[in-house]
Amino acid sequence: MGAPGNSKVMLRFSSPAEIRGVALLMWNHAGRPADIWLYTPSIARHRRIAQQDRSAKFAGTDFSFEDLEEDDLSQYDYSEIQDAQEAGEACWRITAKRKAVRRSQYDKNWIWISKTRYTPLRMDKWRDNQVVRRVLMKKLEQRQTIWTPMLVEIADMAEGSRTTLELFSAQYDSRMSESSFTLEAMKSAW
Repeated sequence: MGAPGNSKVMLRFSSPAEIRGVALLMWNHAGRPADIWLYTPSIARHRRIAQQDRSAKFAGTDFSFEDLEEDDLSQYDYSEIQDAQEAGEACWRITAKRKAVRRSQYDKNWIWISKTRYTPLRMDKWRDNQVVRRVLMKKLEQRQTIWTPMLVEIADMAEGSRTTLELFSAQYDSRMSESSFTLEAMKSAW
């Protein structure tokens, strides 16, 4: 909910069984880190995720908390646009170097943007001159004229592991209330 850079996001997991009901609430802000809370149903409590814990893996997956935040596009310098291929599609590969303003576990990103769909297909996240995470956006479907990856795969290059996030539904421009994005709403079953 909200405009890019100032949005609110609620993620709630339905499977696997060991994380069913776990919720993540993010209030994104332009120019500063998001406020993030994690709700765990087994203890019926939420906790705020501290800035220094953003690089920690989320719920045993290969996604870090930072990977789930909305990126503030103004925090990058963009350069090195090159022609490339990804998943058989013609792309632009863009280098996005993080400005020193905001602390992050990543120095830069390489982003592959489809020339026909104008949507990211791949992102390599760099730290200390090596790729540490690779994000692949797959099974793109047009939902309300917006190309949406229904399958997102993230790989931890150092550990050789990967996690797949599958979306079963995506709906844009739905009317939602502010009360759906509160600490109290995290506890509610949907």
